[in-house]
Amino acid sequence: KKVELQQKLLEVLRERGWTDSHFGFFNNNDKKAKNKHITLLAKHEREKVTMNITPGTAYLDRVTEALLYWAWRSVANPFWPASADPNNSNKRDGRAKIYISPSMVPGEGEVKLLDFMLRGQDGKGKKTIHAGDSVAFVGGDSDLVLMGLVVPPSITQNVHVVLPGENSKTLMISIWETTRHLVGMLEGTAAYGKRPPNGNGKTKAKRKLSKKEIQQVRMDAVLLVILNGNDYLPKLRYSSTFDSFFDVYLSLVKKCLTNHDDKNDGQPLKPFF
Repeated sequence: KKVELQQKLLEVLRERGWTDSHFGFFNNNDKKAKNKHITLLAKHEREKVTMNITPGTAYLDRVTEALLYWAWRSVANPFWPASADPNNSNKRDGRAKIYISPSMVPGEGEVKLLDFMLRGQDGKGKKTIHAGDSVAFVGGDSDLVLMGLVVPPSITQNVHVVLPGENSKTLMISIWETTRHLVGMLEGTAAYGKRPPNGNGKTKAKRKLSKKEIQQVRMDAVLLVILNGNDYLPKLRYSSTFDSFFDVYLSLVKKCLTNHDDKNDGQPLKPFF
């Protein structure tokens, strides 16, 4: 049945004008066709294409068709990798799956990714992400880092944001390492920026933060970055620089932790914001 479905999909794509040459699949004797369908855009012409990245445009319809074609070619490849069994990493559990959520599916891309990761975590339905799985968000949007901080560590702590660069250079941000540094600045084991703590390069270690407090720190970081402005919201008024803004936050939280510990009334620490 899977083979029949793949064949039907291929026929539909071919009826719409897709051929192997569109995607770089050529015969040895078809070298001239290699550059036939390639169009290079000058930098000033790329701006004309940006408006096409809107649901319902012919451009995104062709992107969806291209993704379907790529997915079909990938899973039809006999060398396509197998996926690991969630209960046993050394055991194979069928072939690696490809999930596509094109522009015809409503929702912001980041929100759809979060929804995919949270699926089945409440015990209803099959999980898509298991504890210990490694997750990589590929892209250059800073919102991906915020999204990684929003993902609860109980789902997985191995979240990375990967930005492929030129000449085999890749920028990778580890959400776990980012969390460790955020926590370290409050526990006294790390400094913010290049300034050494206490002015002498030494730190005075404080108590360890609980898991709940660590999650609060992650949410605080998300809120602070959003208040600094992004694609949707303007920067918070009367805030000069993020550095000074963040310094005030660190001082505030340290004071809250000290006051809470001095009370020692057994009550949980309230959210910082």
